[in-house]
Amino acid sequence: MKKNLTLILLFFLFLNSASAQIFNNKKYIEEAFEVLGNCDMCKKKIQNAAIKLRGVKKAIWSTEKQILTIKYNPEKISLEKIKQSIADDGYDTDDIKATQEAYDNLHYCCKYKR
Repeated sequence: MKKNLTLILLFFLFLNSASAQIFNNKKYIEEAFEVLGNCDMCKKKIQNAAIKLRGVKKAIWSTEKQILTIKYNPEKISLEKIKQSIADDGYDTDDIKATQEAYDNLHYCCKYKR
């Protein structure tokens, strides 16, 4: 009887854990915005500038469209902070521009037209 009770308890704990993970995924929202850049090196740096932040689950930048699509938890980080991190690495976003110093520190092939 104790063994059955323990198994039932473990089953419900597992079920609770699985449902918590499902609900946590619903906290993430997807956004897309413009980020200026040129090449695959830019792609890596732009994506890393976003994904390194706590609360960002996914970051994919299109070289052709110059659009970054991110999946993030707005309870953990704001969209503005994500854009600021990207601008700090030298890349202009649709509403936050990189400083001239950050832009000047980009590799020559990454210097997009401002």
